[in-house]
Amino acid sequence: MTSPIRWVAFSLGLVLLIPASAVRGQEIVPGKDWHPKLPDLPQAGTPREGRAPEFDIAAWEARRYRGLSNWPPAEANLPVDAVHYDLNLTFGLADTTITGTATITLVWGGDPGNILHLDLVGLTTTAVKKPNGGPCPYFQDADGIDITVNPAPLPGDTVRVAIDYHGHPTRSFYVTPSASYTFTEPDGSRAWFPCRDVPWDKATLALHGRVPSGKTLVSNGVLESTSSAGGFVTYHWREDHPLATYLMAAAISAYSQITAPSPVTPLGWYVYPGHVSVAAASFQNLAAMIAFYDTSLAPYPFDKYVMCEANFGGGMEHQTATLMGEGIVTGGSANEWITAHELAHQWFGDYVTMADWRHIWLNEGFATFYEAVWQENFYGPAKFAQRMQSYEANMESWWATHPTDYPILDPPPGQLFSWIEYYKAGWVLRMLRDLVGKPSFDTAVRNYLSAHAFGNARTADFQAAVESQYGAALDWFFDQWVVSGTGRPQLAYVPVYTQIASGWLVQLDIRQVQTSPTTYRLPLEVRITTTAGVTTPSAWVEERHQVLGFPVSSEPLAVMLDPENKILGEMIPGSPTGVDVAPPPAALRAFPNPFRGAVRLQTFPAATPGMVEMFDVSGHKLRELPLAPGEISVVWDGRDETGRAAPPGAYFLRLRGRGTAVRVIRLEGR
Repeated sequence: MTSPIRWVAFSLGLVLLIPASAVRGQEIVPGKDWHPKLPDLPQAGTPREGRAPEFDIAAWEARRYRGLSNWPPAEANLPVDAVHYDLNLTFGLADTTITGTATITLVWGGDPGNILHLDLVGLTTTAVKKPNGGPCPYFQDADGIDITVNPAPLPGDTVRVAIDYHGHPTRSFYVTPSASYTFTEPDGSRAWFPCRDVPWDKATLALHGRVPSGKTLVSNGVLESTSSAGGFVTYHWREDHPLATYLMAAAISAYSQITAPSPVTPLGWYVYPGHVSVAAASFQNLAAMIAFYDTSLAPYPFDKYVMCEANFGGGMEHQTATLMGEGIVTGGSANEWITAHELAHQWFGDYVTMADWRHIWLNEGFATFYEAVWQENFYGPAKFAQRMQSYEANMESWWATHPTDYPILDPPPGQLFSWIEYYKAGWVLRMLRDLVGKPSFDTAVRNYLSAHAFGNARTADFQAAVESQYGAALDWFFDQWVVSGTGRPQLAYVPVYTQIASGWLVQLDIRQVQTSPTTYRLPLEVRITTTAGVTTPSAWVEERHQVLGFPVSSEPLAVMLDPENKILGEMIPGSPTGVDVAPPPAALRAFPNPFRGAVRLQTFPAATPGMVEMFDVSGHKLRELPLAPGEISVVWDGRDETGRAAPPGAYFLRLRGRGTAVRVIRLEGR
């Protein structure tokens, strides 16, 4: 039985001692994808002793990917529709060059003119030809290439042009001693071949790529043939399923090819010869992973799935040929989450691609959520809960350091790959699954994928798929969590216990105290501990200030909101006496909380020094940690000033020097 709420008086003044179950926190799972060659990568959490710090994919991608401008919406009427790219290229690894011909087949759209514009940057066009070999007039500038098509096409006409070009790519094609590869999301394909470089114009691909003998070139789709001549090997890859340009790729190295048995599709990985054995350990569950997605989402839609090693820090979901960083290949099972994330992208991003970059959460939020769903299926519910707590801790850290928030849909410039699009979006899907029920949610996702197979989708398309299973409109949910809402709910609550004729009445005075203008509508579970046991009723919170009542038969001892951590938000307990002891939400944060081993304590940036003090429940000061001017966080290792480990239990933090705030944390062990 949970101990009742009681008061302890000591040097802090009145401090609320709350039961263990009322301190709901987040544990960050150690050992995520981390690359030692990139020591400046943003870290998400404190490493446990003897383990590598966490790597955060969203932070890594946000740093690596920079858009040219704020993203335009998809064209309502395509001026032209790219149908097929046939690339005949020589990859110069000694001098970082690309030379060859791109033959592009298009269907003319509603454009009344005869000018075909293609994106191409940093490379030089030497000729543009018609199918009969005759020249096409063209003009190239820094923005791309404009080709005059004569005679002027009519809507629906098929147009084919062959573009000879060469040069040193200024980005998107990387040559290193261990591997060479293309990496173009979101708009970098224009730096290695001329194209309609937008995600909503998907086309099929053939790549005839020449590389020096001894190198293997891997690309999208199936390998049609190889041929050797003059010290070069030509690989002919063909992808017959439409794909967005940012998913078209080439990976080149002296690879060892490993195949894995799978009834789903040809499966395997291309890794450096010295990494064959460690890769087998890292990818040992890949066959089970693809089988799970194949049965739970949709049959795997492509003709193969492989992963190609390269020396960078993350993963990139090129269609059928994911690029994987060396740290993932060599990291063992600790990096399995990113293997699941990138594989999930084959359905969310490749099979169904977001309509335009405003809807990036349909790619990244889904891949983030389904990496946790894979762990739920393979390892059990506890692993899923741990993963979601990790996402929540990452978001708490993000909110603590980003004063400006924005909705998931249509992120502002520079925020296309922020944590909002990964971790908050992943949490939104978890809450939506809880709301509509897992069977209905799973059916909705399958219907969504089927309806937009090999095409593009918008947020409204997914909402409609869920509503069809839920049986009611979900505008309120998508508005507050995706379309216009910002931040997350912060519920400050005060329980009041009243003895009545039939037993007891537990009343909760709940206030939504978040600073964002969003007022949340939430299905809320409440755990009430009484002298007779525990009961968990539920109710809806729909107002900024609301009082809920729950009759119970026995004397209540403690109350906890959202005990199973089903809401992305903060529950701020108050006292049954009506005295609110909750700190200002942004003044002092602790994550994970409860914690094991170490906890990160975070406050706001200030030019003045500060101090965080730790007290036990008797009022004895265990430790104080200084904050230098400009410093926003410190880590407490759970030890006192003498280095002795503190026992499990509740502890109190006090912030001094930057205002005053008190926070309750709980140490669960080491």
